[in-house]
Amino acid sequence: RKRGALMARQSKKSTQFDKALQASEERFRTLIVRNADGMLIIDCDGCIHFANPAAEALLGRSAEELRGAVFGFPLVVGETAEIEALQRGGGFRTAEMRVVETVWDGKAMFLASLRDVTERKRSEDAANMEARVSSTLVEVGRALTALLDPSTMLQRLCQLTTKTLRCDWSYTLLWNPQEESYVLAAGHDDAQRGRESVRKSELSHVALSTLAQRLERHDTVSAAELPVDIRKLLGRESGVYMALRRDSRLVGVQTAGFHDRSRAFSPEQQRIAQGIAQVASLAFANTSLLRELQHANQFKTDFLALISHELRTPMSIVLGYVHLLLDGEFGRMKGEQTEILRRIEQNARSLLQLVSMTLDASLLESRREPVEIRSVNLADMLGQIESETLELRRKSQLRFKWNVEV
Repeated sequence: RKRGALMARQSKKSTQFDKALQASEERFRTLIVRNADGMLIIDCDGCIHFANPAAEALLGRSAEELRGAVFGFPLVVGETAEIEALQRGGGFRTAEMRVVETVWDGKAMFLASLRDVTERKRSEDAANMEARVSSTLVEVGRALTALLDPSTMLQRLCQLTTKTLRCDWSYTLLWNPQEESYVLAAGHDDAQRGRESVRKSELSHVALSTLAQRLERHDTVSAAELPVDIRKLLGRESGVYMALRRDSRLVGVQTAGFHDRSRAFSPEQQRIAQGIAQVASLAFANTSLLRELQHANQFKTDFLALISHELRTPMSIVLGYVHLLLDGEFGRMKGEQTEILRRIEQNARSLLQLVSMTLDASLLESRREPVEIRSVNLADMLGQIESETLELRRKSQLRFKWNVEV
């Protein structure tokens, strides 16, 4: 009787244990089913036995489709790995996977937890791309802004564009108001046929006008966005066109592309091209402004030289006549008249010195002696020299004689 009672108690405990185990398994299944992360039960052969709804959404397959399918990724317990899951309609989802050992329906299994990190990876990739793009554009900007000559800067721009975009060619076309067309200003291409193609495109005013209209609204335009007939007129089936602006006005087009028509620019390269358009526009505006300032400064120098020369000649004549008056060549001067003439002489000399200094400064600044070649009347010129040097000749022991034979 005691033995029977003991067996009854053990049977009751076993039943209670089974119920508790069943309840635990039910809670475990519920936890897996409702988990926000994808959960997969996989056997030692890599076959899937169970998939929760989150795993269905992540893998783009129903639980029925996944059951019995081979998972296809290595299962390493205790380590975190990233996997790329192919979607039914194309594209990939990125998941962070952790694997632990478990028991499922009384058998040893693996539990793979999949956390969707697609958006986080996209954000990280975008941030990394922007960092690379920014670093590249800083180097391009530093190289271009260090150059002050427009022609040199444009040639360097073509070289940098080819290098940074890792393409085969790059050319600069600038708007010529006199010819009302875009003309080739600089280029970098290892194939002569590329340059000839660009030269032909200069003649296609229709093609460049259509392209310019698009660049008025966008910093870059890819060749794929242009109609087929326009691409043929441009002589390029693939490539990208970048707007060069000054004060928001389109003044040129920077081009870049590949000789192989099958190649295309990646999103990162397109982003760099957009930045190059902005950096190059700023550099081109700076060099153009500097050139205009140099022209204005040259005009100022030439103007000062001309004015100084034209003022010095009459001042020399005034001083000559003052000296004649002081020397009594036109009659004896009274004391008050002499004093006034000496004041005139003093002020005239000061003004002549100022004019001479201005002329010398302008010549020094321009680093040249102004030379004007024109026909003159030799007799009139010698007569002018005689008047201007009258004082010098009277104070020296030298005698001057001019004789012009006609």
